[in-house]
Amino acid sequence: MGDDHQGHDAGTVVSSDGSSRHHDMNGDGHGTELDADLREQLAVMAARNRELEDEVLEARHAQLLNRDHVVGIEAEIGRQNADILRVSADLRRLQGREKRLRTRKAAQAKRIDGLEAKLVAARRRNAALTRRVAELEASIPPPSLARRVVRRLRRSGR
Repeated sequence: MGDDHQGHDAGTVVSSDGSSRHHDMNGDGHGTELDADLREQLAVMAARNRELEDEVLEARHAQLLNRDHVVGIEAEIGRQNADILRVSADLRRLQGREKRLRTRKAAQAKRIDGLEAKLVAARRRNAALTRRVAELEASIPPPSLARRVVRRLRRSGR
C-alpha cells in the first residue's frame, strides 16, 4: 500500500507514488539512503503488523463476547424450558382437578335435585296430614264438662 518496491535493477527503489530512486550498492557510502528507506519500510510494516494484531485481538474479543452471549442465551432457553415443563405439569394437574371438581359438582347437583324432589313430596304430605289433623280435630266433639273439670284439677295440682 504505502510500501516501496525494489525494482529490477539492483540499486533502484520504486515508491508507491511511482517515483524511483537509484542507490549505489557498491559500498562506497551511498547505500545509507537505501538503508533509511528499508528502515522506513520496516517501520511502516511493523505499524501495519501492530494494526493487524490489534484487529485480531478485537476480533477475538468480539468472538468471545458473542460466545458469552450465546452461552447466556442458551442458559435462558434452558431456564425457560424448565419453566415450560413446570407450568405444563401444573396445567395437567389443574386440568385433572378441574375435571374431578366438575364431576363432583354434577353429582352434587343431581343429589340436590333429588333432595328438592323429596322436599316437595314431604311438604305435600305434611300439608295433607295438617289438613287431616284439622279435619279430625273438627270432627271430635268437645270434651264433656266432667272431663274438663278433672283436667283442670289435675293441672292445678290438687
